[in-house]
Amino acid sequence: MAHGETLVLASTSPLRTEALRHIFPEKRIISIPGGEEPKDLHPVDVAGQKVLHAQEFLTENGMQWDSLAIQKPYGIIAVDAMTTVPQSNPDGLLSPKRAGKIPSLGVLFQQFIDMESYTRIFGQGPVYTVTSGTCFQNGGDPVKRSVDITVQLEPKNVGWLSTSEGRETYLQLFHTLESPMTPLKTSGGLSLATLEHMGMIRSINGVVAKDPAYPEALQSALFGVAVGFHPDVLNDIERGASDRILTWQPYCELTKRCMRLKDTV
Repeated sequence: MAHGETLVLASTSPLRTEALRHIFPEKRIISIPGGEEPKDLHPVDVAGQKVLHAQEFLTENGMQWDSLAIQKPYGIIAVDAMTTVPQSNPDGLLSPKRAGKIPSLGVLFQQFIDMESYTRIFGQGPVYTVTSGTCFQNGGDPVKRSVDITVQLEPKNVGWLSTSEGRETYLQLFHTLESPMTPLKTSGGLSLATLEHMGMIRSINGVVAKDPAYPEALQSALFGVAVGFHPDVLNDIERGASDRILTWQPYCELTKRCMRLKDTV
């Protein structure tokens, strides 16, 4: 097995820990704090800082964490993500804006208004992008990769999100599909699963909703926005590891569920 038996995740995210245990079933996965997440850096650089923080943390704690002895050799992996959405400026124009976790639902609702404005001005569905960066280190130079998930919304439907009925429906479905997550805990407040169920998605990374390849593109994107590990980095740790992404049951079920629900509306 490449890079040792233990893989340290520089994050205390239960979802990312669960994902790694599925992807690397024969490895020992240990989750430790990843430190601060500077918002002015690209996600791949933030991931790199998390790896450095984890190395320092292990050194200071004598390779002990939560009563567990972390034995060498081991690797450290970290991931960070950001969402970019259209935003109106004082001149009435729209420009990309980096959106972190939103402070209030009012910010989310303003994003919906800006998306409707984008459609009205440009005559096409607005695009938002989720960028994730992954860093892995195993004693040598760190391996860093980033990937973009680009989602274009359906122009004929996006205006509904800016209405009170559309906003209320979005929040209700978000709770149904994403609980215990909330918009305030999600980058940009945007849920790909919820937007898919509402019929808001025109394409994901250029794959349109009617394409036979769309379900796989959707599942990969759902995994990417929620967990964010770059497939190439996973395969560097263990050959073929990224193939297990599409067999992770929670996201197999979520893909089927949001597409099935969409077919009923």
